[in-house]
Amino acid sequence: MSAGRAMAIALLAGGCAGTIKGSTHVPNPILVAEAGANDEVSYDVTILIKDLKQPEGLAYQGKNQAGVNYGGRSGDVPGYVSPRYFPQAALIQFARPEEIRFSVLLTSEWGEHSRLANFKAELSDDQGHVIAASDAWMNLETHRDYEATYQNIKKFQTVRIHEGTVNQTYNVLGPEDSHVDERVYRGRGMVVFKHPELLRRDTKWLRLTLRSKTRTLQFTWYFDMPLKT
Repeated sequence: MSAGRAMAIALLAGGCAGTIKGSTHVPNPILVAEAGANDEVSYDVTILIKDLKQPEGLAYQGKNQAGVNYGGRSGDVPGYVSPRYFPQAALIQFARPEEIRFSVLLTSEWGEHSRLANFKAELSDDQGHVIAASDAWMNLETHRDYEATYQNIKKFQTVRIHEGTVNQTYNVLGPEDSHVDERVYRGRGMVVFKHPELLRRDTKWLRLTLRSKTRTLQFTWYFDMPLKT
């Protein structure tokens, strides 16, 4: 069973500022632990930030298909170039009344957005409590280079032709080459909170907030789902 897994998509520029949110509805971890059903529920929340630099849409294989050869491809079925995303994820890995551990994944074209040390971590709940992280560390930091070349159909100019009383207007279209070359950074780490009654049987929700100078990520778990037996 994969109950609880949630995903939110943010159509934002990779380096943009602001608060980006994701949430899921799951059973209370205390009830899950008491029932011995820890393997039955996923406490993963993923936020996907769209990479606006990468191409997306219908496309034909081969060179110059958006240009002079495009009209000759009417018999072929185009493929679809899927968009690329920067995933941000948080998973409740360990939950007890006095301690909660979150496994965190950060991905960005900017190295500073993939490092936990650049974020201030807070945990809040429905009772108004706000707790600072007791500890946080990185487990792994990697990067990968991506490269893409593609063509867009672009309107270059509008031509108006007048012949006596006849007026005709034409839009002049043509291919425009674009190239994307970027390095994507990925960091995995752990955030730990320790406090008396950090998690209770009647806790309605918990929210992990990761805040840097230019970005705020909010992961929320709503404990309003019954435990299936």
